[in-house]
Amino acid sequence: MKRNIFISLMILGICLNGYSQMVSMNFPKDIISSGDPGKPTLKLEGDSLFVCCTDGIYCKDLATDSGWEPYAFQGYPLEAFVRHEGVMIAAAFNQESENEAIVLRCADKGNTVENITPESMHVEGGVNSAYYVVNNLDNPMSLVFATTWGAYTTNDFGNNWEKKEKMEVLRFGGMVRNPSDTTEIVSFGEFYNQAGCAIKYSHFIEDSFYYVPGGDNQVFDYFIHPINPRLRLLTASFTLGRSTDGGYTWTHTPMEDCLIGKFLIDQEKGTIYAIGVKWQYDPDYPGMTAGKYIIYLSNDEGENWTLMYEDDKLMEPKSVRDVYDAVLYSNRILILSNYGVFDVTISDPTNITETATEHCPTTGIHDLQGRRLHNAPAKGVYIQNGKKRVVR
Repeated sequence: MKRNIFISLMILGICLNGYSQMVSMNFPKDIISSGDPGKPTLKLEGDSLFVCCTDGIYCKDLATDSGWEPYAFQGYPLEAFVRHEGVMIAAAFNQESENEAIVLRCADKGNTVENITPESMHVEGGVNSAYYVVNNLDNPMSLVFATTWGAYTTNDFGNNWEKKEKMEVLRFGGMVRNPSDTTEIVSFGEFYNQAGCAIKYSHFIEDSFYYVPGGDNQVFDYFIHPINPRLRLLTASFTLGRSTDGGYTWTHTPMEDCLIGKFLIDQEKGTIYAIGVKWQYDPDYPGMTAGKYIIYLSNDEGENWTLMYEDDKLMEPKSVRDVYDAVLYSNRILILSNYGVFDVTISDPTNITETATEHCPTTGIHDLQGRRLHNAPAKGVYIQNGKKRVVR
């Protein structure tokens, strides 16, 4: 009898480990692009999570699960930022001048903001919008600042700037620096040519361009493997691309109705995560397509993908790219999207047999030991209809 109870509890544990749960982190502001196709960002330093949005930067201590605290640049519409030794530089918009790009700097926590926009960033007769800021891990004082009219570099954290005439910035995408060769920066996104729309990539030094055959006109993320830089991954509309020769040739994995917004890698395990939304028809929004969060994982460097998590609720349509950014924190994936900031606990992938599934509680509410509960607890972890639930 005792052995049968042990087996049942062990199988119950297997069922729980095979399920990941998403919860809202109750971010207090709307997450939207500031009027131009930029890319709101997350930054993780130790246990501190920073989020930039259209009302400045907010911070949360993950270790203590503190509330969100206004941190810096309050009242400024931001698109991206970097931080070094307590000093932050942000890409923002001057709303008094038709959303013209401005570069802001702020020391430590607070709102004493210094405008360090270089004169060359002003464009006569046009609007120069800010998109992204890319730092250099080998030299944290070195940055690339991306705008509509090109990229600007600084090697002294914003005191002096130089415009890179050949560096093209692409809309609706981003920039990524090769962690193994910091002289290489790839600009990815949407590029219009005379024939229409095409995917285009630009290398910082070579000024070379790469088109992805069979792709769409937008690229949402571009990933360079930190140990094997010849391995590149990209996310385009309804497809994942993989290159093993540094981005020159690509193979594609169709992702039906899925828009993947971000790649993450757990270097210790070698696991790569692809995070995005899955579109499907919702009768509550006729003529529009709703989405729900979806996460895939790969343990063979992107050659094959396995579904890790698919949310059970649809979200009101808001954007063609609902996942802007994501970071790994311990065994959790923290996601920044149009709908706020969300926390997904990663469970170790487990092959659950049909027999084992039959032993899991499938109806009603149970605690983690499989005991039936009359009502869901106000706080904690429980099982409802065979699914793990978390109330914080």
